[in-house]
Amino acid sequence: GLEACLALRGRMTGLSGERLHTEGLKILAATGLLAVVMPLRTCLGSVLQVADITPDGIQAAFALEPDPVARLALLVDATPSAVDAACTRLRLSRAHKAVLEAGLNPALPKEAESWDPHSLRVAAYRLGKPVVRLALARSLLLEATLLPARRAALEALEAWPVPTFGLRGRDVKALSNLSGDQIGLALKTLEQRWVDADFPAWDFRAELQAYIDTEIPSEPEA
Repeated sequence: GLEACLALRGRMTGLSGERLHTEGLKILAATGLLAVVMPLRTCLGSVLQVADITPDGIQAAFALEPDPVARLALLVDATPSAVDAACTRLRLSRAHKAVLEAGLNPALPKEAESWDPHSLRVAAYRLGKPVVRLALARSLLLEATLLPARRAALEALEAWPVPTFGLRGRDVKALSNLSGDQIGLALKTLEQRWVDADFPAWDFRAELQAYIDTEIPSEPEA
């Protein structure tokens, strides 16, 4: 049982990355995993740099995050060197490596406790909902009592359809004489204003026209 696994964990160094990867993800996908999380962390510590976590913290984090690869990301120490080492040792695919790296994204706020609904929506728009879910789960490693609030915030976010910015370079070209870097600046400026305003239902072409009329210098008449 568990005692035998812990006693023999030193032998894990002799297992192939593919075997560790395949069997590890099977365990992490199990619905009854919470009772064996800490022993699993101890075993993984033989081959990976694991995070310094508490039983309550990791159980709360796993309760919020069902994806086995994201759960692996929660167990691995949240440093670039630890993530790189885990991806190499476990022979992870590019897609799985991206999940482990997602929690290190510098665009994520450092203190998830301070996230308000707008900040969560911005992060979901910029990075995707799975990245935000993983970040919220990681915050529970330090404060498990936040689970009810985190779950409520995540449910609200999951119910929010991520919108699409309604302008492209061709729209700017059709309505103005802007070109090159000017087009990029116009798109970047208007998108940031739209995001800051919490993704309102804009008439995008009208907003673009207003930007051109008020913020782009008129060309001097010949």
